[in-house]
Amino acid sequence: MAVSRQKNEHGEEQSFGRLLKSLRTQNGTDLKTISDETRIAVNMLRLIEDEAYDKLPDAVFVKGFLRSYAKVVGAQPDRIVQSYLAGRHFYYEALRYEANLSKTGRSFWPRMVLSVGLLAGIIFISVSVLKKQAIHETSVANTSQSESTAATDADLLSKADTRDPADTEETKVGFRLQISAVEATWLKIIIDHQSPRQYTLEPEDRLDLKAASGFNLLIGNATGI
Repeated sequence: MAVSRQKNEHGEEQSFGRLLKSLRTQNGTDLKTISDETRIAVNMLRLIEDEAYDKLPDAVFVKGFLRSYAKVVGAQPDRIVQSYLAGRHFYYEALRYEANLSKTGRSFWPRMVLSVGLLAGIIFISVSVLKKQAIHETSVANTSQSESTAATDADLLSKADTRDPADTEETKVGFRLQISAVEATWLKIIIDHQSPRQYTLEPEDRLDLKAASGFNLLIGNATGI
């Protein structure tokens, strides 16, 4: 909704209170004279000229006051009322926005801590389940291998000595962590108790990490990944 404003004799746009006051002073009329003609208290007329929305009564009363005032000073009543309603709307919208902003600021950190805690719990449970599953699968595989192989201890020793180091390293990678960013966020990740690594991710950035024993994460924006 656009605020309706009217122009004074100099072509400058003015809101309802300023315009009424401008017309009154141009006519050399004081508030007492306006009060006598409109039967509106001087204090009320002053609040109208000051556009004190928070101190004026309900809009239904103010609209009547404005029409009476406008007729006395030669302004257009409908346009004065329209300007008042538009300005009042923006005034209370601004108050509501500031209240919501203040409320959001107070609740940000509790929600942030809760989000980080929930995400950390999910990651811990997921890693624990995967680790148990990996141990179980390794045990089953070892049992099957011991039952199905007919190689001697010497053969096994020989094979162990000739294994590719890359194959040995691959078996140590028990976990894989894939991260996709939907918002800008900061991460600190510890892999297998090594030195921490820090990452700054932008939307659509991805990480693909591997670990033997697990991960430890600290997330700046828990809802961003």
